[in-house]
Amino acid sequence: MTMINLKNIQKDMAGRPLFTIDRLVANAGDKIGVVGRNGAGKSTLAHLLTGTDRDYTGQIMVDEPVSYVAQIAPTFDQSGGQAMLTRIRQALSARPTILILDEPSSNLDKTHQQWLINQLQRFRGLLLLISHDRQLLNAVTTQTWAAEHQKFTAYAGNYAYYQTVKAQQLATQEAAYQRQNTHQRELLAAQRQRNEKAQRIRKGNRRMSQVERAKTKATREATAAKMERTAKRMVARGQR
Repeated sequence: MTMINLKNIQKDMAGRPLFTIDRLVANAGDKIGVVGRNGAGKSTLAHLLTGTDRDYTGQIMVDEPVSYVAQIAPTFDQSGGQAMLTRIRQALSARPTILILDEPSSNLDKTHQQWLINQLQRFRGLLLLISHDRQLLNAVTTQTWAAEHQKFTAYAGNYAYYQTVKAQQLATQEAAYQRQNTHQRELLAAQRQRNEKAQRIRKGNRRMSQVERAKTKATREATAAKMERTAKRMVARGQR
């Protein structure tokens, strides 16, 4: 059952695009890791889903109430980790249908990090986990929403799977880039050869008489110019 459906979203911040979303869908029971660099819009996405931020274009459908546990800073009477544990326990005890956790493990020690993993593995609702914690993401999530190049994209696997896919994409792009560079060098070499040939045609054969040179000058110039234009178009096509 679809619980969250995002379509054609654009979110601006301070008059500039923060991110776009073509389509993201989350179903009941999904456990989705939300990843990306700081400032890419992960927490802002959570605010859109909770309805606290309505400044966007596009369509957002959220079928059930959202329980959101934001990042928590230390206070005078509690550390950040203690405050986060309290909030997580309260959220889980309410058995929410949709739960969003924002950097829940950032202030936890190893014992409580493992406790968190165990709790989230047993959680039966829809979970969106905003985190930089690779161990937590790989242990809990089954899908990944990645914010990259000002766009959220869905990947059908945990963080390790996402990294593998990105590495494969990068390798493919690098191979294509190297092929293009090689092709471009070959085109430029072919252009130089044609231009050199065009110059030889302009000069004419050394065995030509002055009369023959004069009679064939226009033809030779037209042939050379055509050859140069062809070489230039060939390189331009390769660049495109």
